[in-house]
Amino acid sequence: MALLKLGQVKIENVGSTSFHSHVNPMQITLNLPDNLSQTETFNQSDWFREIAIALFQQELISLSRASKIAGMETIPFQKLLADRGICVHYDVEDLEQDVQHLRERGWL
Repeated sequence: MALLKLGQVKIENVGSTSFHSHVNPMQITLNLPDNLSQTETFNQSDWFREIAIALFQQELISLSRASKIAGMETIPFQKLLADRGICVHYDVEDLEQDVQHLRERGWL
C-alpha cells in the first residue's frame, strides 16, 4: 500500500509468507524533496533509490547496502545524501564492508 501525502510516501508491508504467528508489519516513511513530489513519473530505479535513502536514514541498513539498493556507487550515493542534508553515519560494519570491498578489488 502506498500513500502520497504532502511529499511523503508511506509504504507498509501488508503481507507475509512467514509461518510465524506474531509478525509485526514494517513501515517506512519516504520524505521526498519538493522537486520529487510528482511521483507518477517515478520509475523502478527512482523508487529503489528513495527506499534505500529512507532505510539508511532510519539506520536500518548500512551505507554500503543502501548504495547497492539504490543502484549507485558509494561516493555518489553519499553526495546524494549530503545534497539532501542527511548525515552519513559510518560505523564498524561500514568500515568492515569497505575493507572487504577493497580486498575483493585487490587494493589491499
